[in-house]
Amino acid sequence: MGKIRWHKSIKIRLLFSYFLIVFLFASVSVGSLYYVRKVYNNGNTIYKNNLVSVDYLNTININLRQIDHCAVGMIREIGGITREEYAQMIADIRKDNEKLMAEYEALNSDDNEKKVYEQFKVSMEDINNRIDTYMAYALDGKYDEAMKYYDVDIHMPEHDMYNLLDEAAGAASANADKKNMENYRIYSKIILFLTITLIVIFALSIVVALQVSNSFISKLNVIQRWAKRISEYNVSEDMDDKSPDEFGITNKALNESQFMIRDLVEKIVEESETISDTGKEVSEAIRKSKDRIEKMSLEIMKSSKEQADFIKGIKEVLRDKDLPSDVTLLLKALFDGVEKSSIYSEEMQQELLNMSTYMEQIAISSDYQNEIAIEHRSQVGKFKVNKDA
Repeated sequence: MGKIRWHKSIKIRLLFSYFLIVFLFASVSVGSLYYVRKVYNNGNTIYKNNLVSVDYLNTININLRQIDHCAVGMIREIGGITREEYAQMIADIRKDNEKLMAEYEALNSDDNEKKVYEQFKVSMEDINNRIDTYMAYALDGKYDEAMKYYDVDIHMPEHDMYNLLDEAAGAASANADKKNMENYRIYSKIILFLTITLIVIFALSIVVALQVSNSFISKLNVIQRWAKRISEYNVSEDMDDKSPDEFGITNKALNESQFMIRDLVEKIVEESETISDTGKEVSEAIRKSKDRIEKMSLEIMKSSKEQADFIKGIKEVLRDKDLPSDVTLLLKALFDGVEKSSIYSEEMQQELLNMSTYMEQIAISSDYQNEIAIEHRSQVGKFKVNKDA
């Protein structure tokens, strides 16, 4: 049997198909999960960034209102807090706002939100300058001028500043909702793409599996047809599949087996014919020899009968008392010789009979061997070893 090249091996092709399908599934799944995670993190970061922006803007708004409350409290020194302490509180709140605004500006925001925020900054700087003027009046004891200045130059512009800040916070909140919706759409598209891709890969896997299975089935059908022909004693055709894989190697071995069967059948037929012809000749020769032996036995039997008659005649002659003594002696000697010859003839006849029986047994055995050879030839004759037969 020949060696199988690794790229022709069915086992290698099966493993390659399996790992290819697994690799495709794993690659698409891992890649999709990676990009889903990446998009999710990016979208979630922007979404959280927008929410943080809203928190910053709301906190800045609260701080500005606290500054306004502190400015109002400076005139009356509400809660026993002095004007200088209120001024320090306003300075501290402004520092907190500056820090919050710097952190807010470091965040990403859209153009509309930035535009509104820039308008707010301009308005806030103007309000801060006016509050500084207001605090200067209050600290100098000019309370009436300070109250008048607050009512005319601070109170109404502050509402516009608050509205701008609320508008910026609303824009940030709207951006967060918009980004959340965009993320949902992106997730839906990615999931749809992933589903379609997996379906396509699954369909390709089915196609590959069907092609591989059809290839196996076609090769198995060749072996199945071969097995059916063998069951019908037909070994005349070899299998044509000579592919360098496990099936091709198997088919080559089966073809070699068929060749040996054909060769064996031909040898059995030839040898059985030889045995049959030889057995027939031997049987005929033995039967002819048996007939000759039986004929010889009959001749000896006839001779023995004549010898018995001759002995009987000698006995009658010897009863004559008037025979000369020398004749009597001769007759007795002749009698003894003939009697011994008769005994020898009987023994010879018995041996010939035994030989005839033995030769008959040999002839029967030869006939039996001939019948066996004919039966063997009949059995192997069922095999079809030639296409034209």
